Amino acid sequence: MIKNPKILLCDELTGALDTESSKEILSYVATINQTFNTTVLIITHNEAMKDMADRVVCIKDGRIISNSKCMNKKPAEELIL
Repeated sequence: MIKNPKILLCDELTGALDTESSKEILSYVATINQTFNTTVLIITHNEAMKDMADRVVCIKDGRIISNSKCMNKKPAEELIL
């Protein structure tokens, strides 16, 4: 974060964390996104995270099966992980 990257690529960002730690990390990432206008791409199997995204792209068998904007974003603290 020191160099203020334009994009963060996060693969299974919270995969090995407990619920509270996961929410803390997601909240931190959301703050970086909002404060520095950093694009954040999170690859995950945790569908609950989609509720805090601007856009959700679902991939199956290497193909995009859906690509949608999210209209009712939630803060990380409200996610049910």
